[in-house]
Parts: sequence; structure tokens; C-alpha cells
Amino acid sequence: MSANDTVLPALDEPLYAYVYRRLISNNFRKKGVLNPDCFVLREGEQGLSVFRADIATPYDVLQNRIDNEREQLKSDDQERRTKAQAFLETKPDVETLVHSAGYKVLRFRIADIEQMGFELTQPDSIGHLEIRENALKGAVFAQRKLDIKALLDTGAARILSVEECLARK
Repeated sequence: MSANDTVLPALDEPLYAYVYRRLISNNFRKKGVLNPDCFVLREGEQGLSVFRADIATPYDVLQNRIDNEREQLKSDDQERRTKAQAFLETKPDVETLVHSAGYKVLRFRIADIEQMGFELTQPDSIGHLEIRENALKGAVFAQRKLDIKALLDTGAARILSVEECLARK
């Protein structure tokens, strides 16, 4: 069985109860220690990007990063095209993203995000959705980060292995 045929381990709940978030190497303070700032909105963002686990695989989540850069090659903005070309020259495929660039995927439960007071948009056709603030429930990114560390510490969230990230099923 090749890495691409790896089957993800069984979960306690159905896949639709989980989301994936793409992590890049600078999301880690040091090897294996996730920087909680990777769950803070950047300027201009409305929500944190995630993918529903019943619609997208971890591989799909990573492939989406490459696909986004390929789309930027068509941009009217020369700077965007140049950045996209540079990205794709060093990270042309998912295997390179994982093995050379240190990309990973985090899996966590939707119920845990909702319990923190955040809400999720509806997924699009590829499973992409956003975690959004819910001011009525006091869940505002500037005041309250998604406490991913607590979820990792309790096992409710997990950074997937290289094999799991490369699995296409």
C-alpha cells in the first residue's frame, strides 16, 4: 500500500462532525508546538478557513493551496503572478508541501468550535467554509482566540501525520 492509499484511522464521530485546517511551517513555534496565533484573523479576513472532513480529504486541503496559486498565475496583477510563480517553483505538488515545506493538517470537531461560541458558514462544493465570530455569544477573535491548544491537549484536535496528509481517500 502506498502513502496515497493510506486510510485514516477510525473516528469517534462521523466525518461530517470534523473540519480540517491547513497549517504551514511558521504556524509552529518549534517542532510540534503549534503557535496559537495561527487561529487569529489577519487584516481583511472575515473568518478562518477550514474544510469539512466529509467533503474534503487532508490531501484535498493541501491541494487547494496549490490550486489557489495556479489561479493567481492568471491574475491581472503582476505582483500576484510573480509570487504565485515563485511559490509553485518551490512547492509544485502536495508531496513537496508536506515533505519539504512542512505543511500539515489539523483535524478538530465542529461541536468544539460551536461550544466556544463561534459559528461556521455553509460549505461550498469543495468543502471550504469559514469559522466566524459570533458577537452575540461573545466569540470575537480579537478578544477570544480559538483555544486550539486546549483541544490538542485533550485530544479533541489532532495534527495529522504525513501519511494521513497524503492520503487521497
